[in-house]
Amino acid sequence: MLGFLSHETQLFHSHFPLPSAHQLPVSTADEIQKLHRLRQEGVLSDEEYVRAKQKALEEGSSVGARIDKAVGNAIQDVPQYCMLMHLSQLLGFVLPIIGFVVPVLMWMLRKDDSPDIDRHGKNVINWIISELIYGVVCAVLTMILIGIPLAGALFVCSVAFPIIAAIKAKEGIIWTYPLTIPFFK
Repeated sequence: MLGFLSHETQLFHSHFPLPSAHQLPVSTADEIQKLHRLRQEGVLSDEEYVRAKQKALEEGSSVGARIDKAVGNAIQDVPQYCMLMHLSQLLGFVLPIIGFVVPVLMWMLRKDDSPDIDRHGKNVINWIISELIYGVVCAVLTMILIGIPLAGALFVCSVAFPIIAAIKAKEGIIWTYPLTIPFFK
């Protein structure tokens, strides 16, 4: 057999052989080029070439239809993704910085995939920035004691608003957080 390969490699390939060239997937363009070359060499007549080319194009379009269907199925997870983006803010109660970083990353990674993801992401980012501003204001106002109940109200809002928005997102509704300053539109 292949003398330059180690015994282990030969043993592996005897149990898991590499696919032969005719088993590998061929693109429609490659198939048409192959048919063209066969016609030039005289192996295929013009009529056989036209039939084979048409068949290759039809098979290629069915692959395209399968890809379109797969992409369509992937888009159906948008409401769930948006729901998770809203809920990811609650991770801030486990590790504070994560509650800010994860929603931003989720939005940045998929904002071009769907306008809904972009709108929900901007909504989340606007709330996060607004929440930070309100937190600083509450901290300053704590010195004159009015900041303590305001901080409590902000805490309730920081739990309730993402949950409400997540429920609405799962239903396909874009819910704007109350008291949000619109930095991103």
